Amino acid sequence: MFLQPQHFQQAERFIFNNFNTTLGYHFPYVYGIAEFNVDKDAIANGLFAVTRCSGRLPDGVIFNIPGEDNPPIARSFADHFNHEQQALDVFLALPMCVEGKTNVVPFSQEAQSSVRYKSREITAVDEVFGTQKKQIETGMLNFSVLFGDESPDNHSTLHIGKLVRSASGSIELVNTFVPPLLQIGASQALLDILRSLLEILLAKINSLSQGRKHVEGGMAEFSSGEETSFRLLQTLNTFTPLLNHYHFQPNVHPFELFSVLTQCAGALCTFSAEVSLKNLPRYEHGNIAGTFAQLVKVIRTVLEADIDAGCVSVPVEQINQATYLCKIPDEKLFNVAKFYLGVSAKVQEKELIVGALQRIKLCSRNRLDLLISSAMPGLQLIHTIHAPEGLSTKPGFVYFKLDQQGDFWQAIKASGSMAFYFPNNYTDLKVEMLALKD
Repeated sequence: MFLQPQHFQQAERFIFNNFNTTLGYHFPYVYGIAEFNVDKDAIANGLFAVTRCSGRLPDGVIFNIPGEDNPPIARSFADHFNHEQQALDVFLALPMCVEGKTNVVPFSQEAQSSVRYKSREITAVDEVFGTQKKQIETGMLNFSVLFGDESPDNHSTLHIGKLVRSASGSIELVNTFVPPLLQIGASQALLDILRSLLEILLAKINSLSQGRKHVEGGMAEFSSGEETSFRLLQTLNTFTPLLNHYHFQPNVHPFELFSVLTQCAGALCTFSAEVSLKNLPRYEHGNIAGTFAQLVKVIRTVLEADIDAGCVSVPVEQINQATYLCKIPDEKLFNVAKFYLGVSAKVQEKELIVGALQRIKLCSRNRLDLLISSAMPGLQLIHTIHAPEGLSTKPGFVYFKLDQQGDFWQAIKASGSMAFYFPNNYTDLKVEMLALKD
């Protein structure tokens, strides 16, 4: 049998179709962008010009612009974006092979948008001996840019961008648009969504962690009344490390990120009466931004609910050798919590208790200087022999309950600030302020 070009074409089509079909059975979303960049200066001049783009088309063609493949010719969008129009979709397009029609034109000839390949001659070296060279003809993919008002018939396309008209009338690329992706790192908008979510998760973890009681040996302990906080912290600590890894190593498919986030959201639904599993979105590869926006909304709804640690650590800043400023994170704590001052130093416990009661002067920040100069005692401190359940105590600390009544306390509530003066010569002095919710 004499082999004809048609034999090779049919064999290639058979292998290509079998591979794509098998891959599609296992990975239904295996098309999209792996890397993308557009010339924003060209957009300002009325042209859409792709400078870098790699990925896989829905028909299975892998491409790399401007590596193995030439970028499409820059196109003007002036005729496709009238003054009444607010948005214009942009697509990367490759013609399909059409039986009975020409699918290849010479590289030197101006290619039609309906032709799949442009041919060009290259010098190839025989890789067996490494010396023999020969001119051979190869085919290059003939990409083009299509706009939303143009027909995509007989083209394999990827939605790569969206143009909008700004308030000033200029045309801009939508930064929040997310195309179909092969890896999340190809979209800064998606990475920004993930980063913002991580900030919320880590802040909640930090808030819940501060409510833990520290025991000997470095272990943390929760009281029986803090089971909800414990379960929520356990859930967040389970999913956040992997999400953090995806943020710093963003070479994973968006469906993998969706899988982790939807499991996290499903687990968090346990703690909410407002959201349930029916609120969780399905994955849409053609609407990644909308999918993740809905998913993040569910997670934020749960985390913004009043599920906080019963014991809140109040940041304490040392502003000079003997003066400390307490930064109250939420002024509502003045009405719903009891405050405890914790002190630790390398001295005998009895000496530390007596010294703290005699020397510490606590009041509002704006009255502390007057309190120091007048030798007045300040807000009364009451030594706590047995810490109440839920107070996040630490080994080696002694705790004093603040007497939350009288003029000094009213001044603290009115100013929203708290400070104390503690002159001492103790070694390795440590202080902390805790607010235990009622």
